[in-house]
Amino acid sequence: MKRLTFSLFFVLAIGILSLAQNESPEVFKPSGKVTGKIFLNYHLNITPDANQLSAFEMNRAYFGYQYSFSKNISAKILLDGTKKSDASDYTMFVKNALVDWKVGDQFKFSGGIIGQTQFNTQEKLFGYRYVFKSMQDYYKMESTADLGINAEIKPMDGFVANVFLLNGEGYTDVQDNLGRMKVGANIAFNPVDELVLKGYYDMYGGKVESNLGEVVTDTASIHTIGLFAGYKADVFRVGVDFTTQMNAKKYNTIASDLNRSGLAINGAYTLNDNIELFGEYLMLTSNTLEGATDPWNLNGDGSTIILGCQYSPVKGVKGALNYQGYYPAIDGADPTHMVYLNLELSF
Repeated sequence: MKRLTFSLFFVLAIGILSLAQNESPEVFKPSGKVTGKIFLNYHLNITPDANQLSAFEMNRAYFGYQYSFSKNISAKILLDGTKKSDASDYTMFVKNALVDWKVGDQFKFSGGIIGQTQFNTQEKLFGYRYVFKSMQDYYKMESTADLGINAEIKPMDGFVANVFLLNGEGYTDVQDNLGRMKVGANIAFNPVDELVLKGYYDMYGGKVESNLGEVVTDTASIHTIGLFAGYKADVFRVGVDFTTQMNAKKYNTIASDLNRSGLAINGAYTLNDNIELFGEYLMLTSNTLEGATDPWNLNGDGSTIILGCQYSPVKGVKGALNYQGYYPAIDGADPTHMVYLNLELSF
């Protein structure tokens, strides 16, 4: 699998190098810019008999710099300040550290700590990342970034394909000592301007061979399959996102026969230039193993409902008052009800 993947990237690179010889000699002035984004919130737990009723919180603080060396070659670094766990102090991670190389309008190569492509289409359509994570990120079915390479191909208008080779552990974990990799691809297609369809697949793990050809470990591979459909009109947009993952407790933890499936349905309605209504429904389910009576991830399965209103007074400032309810899959378990006031500042 690795040899096939590297061969594919090699062939693409040779083709792009030949096209690069015809690059236009237009005058270009190198330049860069600083970027930043902050996610803040105040939340109130309105669940009966809740322990912690309310708190102010900073979910994320991104700080980055982008620099263009030429029309086609640029670099980016993005630092991510967040809590590694609910009990830890804020920690700064390198979220992105990459170089992009565009060759004409059809090809782009990226290498380094790069953003993954499995849910960027969905996030761009729906938005509201400052309110709630995308479904795959929230359920730990995928990481938002990883170390590796990505080739983006646009053979025609309305069609984008990505092929990638990654470490597979995410941007906060080091490469495992067995050298297992993640390989995959996704395709996004716009049959008409308002409609986008997307398919995604990746595989991580499997057999790992030593230098002598001896199999050191022979485990199951994690397989992730995703499908998405989104529609955007003048005043409303809606999306349906489904992902299933096999042989995994999470995106980088192999576990034979443990499967999960996630569903997200979201939509937004624009009232005017400043105000928008939005909602989202998420659900996670897991399979029941042979001989068991309950799904293996019963404690983590369940549904989440989000309903809210966003107000954006100026560009770069967004605020959202919203309800977030979590409904466990366990029979008789009480739901959790939260009210959030979220704020995004970006520059």
